[in-house]
Amino acid sequence: MIFDRPYLIEDSTRSQRRAMKLSVSEIMVIAIVVQTSNYRTFKHFYSYLQRLQRHDFPNLINYPRFVRCLARVTMPLFTYLVSTCPGPVTGISFIDSTAIKISGNKRINRHRVLDGIVARGQSTMGWFYGFK
Repeated sequence: MIFDRPYLIEDSTRSQRRAMKLSVSEIMVIAIVVQTSNYRTFKHFYSYLQRLQRHDFPNLINYPRFVRCLARVTMPLFTYLVSTCPGPVTGISFIDSTAIKISGNKRINRHRVLDGIVARGQSTMGWFYGFK
């Protein structure tokens, strides 16, 4: 009977944890080099690494797993960049163009919580009311 196999049943206590083959420094190098490449998206750059630069990174993992591992190197990467690339402090250090929608377009006139702070904006997904 198929239900006698416990490894087929989803269990929240059992999870697969593979040992990470890429080191933190390798992940940081990939995250830095992508900024100097001519690729428009990180996904295209990573497929280039997988196809043509396998000799430089022999333990390269697949793209979705690598993206999950990027969060692990955020602080070491930030620390490295701050210590090696000091520049004048301008007050604005990071720019993110992701739209943060506050309310739907039909409720713009009734919205009073963040009045004066948020504004209408346009993104590739259309008009929104919120932060950009």
